[in-house]
Amino acid sequence: MSVTNINDKRKSAGRVYDRGDHVELAAALLAAIEVASGPPVVFSEGWLWRYDPSGVWLGINETEQSVALQKFAGSSVRKAQGFGKLKLKRHDIAGAIKLAHDRRAKPDFFAVASQAIAFANGVALVSAAGIELREPHPDQRVRVRYPFDFDAAARCPRFESFLNEIFDGDADASAKRNYLQEFLGACLLGAATRYGKILVATGVGANGKSVFCAIAEAAMPAGTTSAIAPQLWGNEYRRARLAGKRLNIVSELP
Repeated sequence: MSVTNINDKRKSAGRVYDRGDHVELAAALLAAIEVASGPPVVFSEGWLWRYDPSGVWLGINETEQSVALQKFAGSSVRKAQGFGKLKLKRHDIAGAIKLAHDRRAKPDFFAVASQAIAFANGVALVSAAGIELREPHPDQRVRVRYPFDFDAAARCPRFESFLNEIFDGDADASAKRNYLQEFLGACLLGAATRYGKILVATGVGANGKSVFCAIAEAAMPAGTTSAIAPQLWGNEYRRARLAGKRLNIVSELP
């Protein structure tokens, strides 16, 4: 998952607040992090998201939001007679953040995201018709990006050789190779959960399980993997850590 930093003091510097309450602070926070030429920020899956021109929605966590709000302390607030200074306590910051989230709440915003990955030269959209490279657009709702160009002619001979080696001699070797590649591709696109399938690799040691897991994890965009064991999925806090992840790898099962 991509993460952005809030570093825009221009909209908060010299601002005069009419009330300085949580409602006004929430509006000020959103104004500080929204880009004038871009779409409004969105609150989904526990994060605020801001669209970046590179083609991805960047997450802003609550710590960053709190720091941005703290910069408003000391600003002028209108009083019955003259002006006073804005004083912020912890509950003021928490209250303003909650109201900002409420204003931009779209719980299912990424549930209808395009099956796509952003690259340095565009966004690769995948469908039954194939792969199409397009210009970035907010409506694609892409959250992951590779820092290199998409190359439709790229090949991976060493990976293909590895798949041939681990299934050498198996009658269904071709089906196994295709399945692993299809499963990894679905994970890359964030579409694996739509099929309700889990890949479990079994067998004695030195048969390629760990190597495949290492390759799969390294191939995923930064911040999109986790390691939450299935027996912990009943815990809501552990399960929440799966939000936004593309691949969950557990090396050992009980």
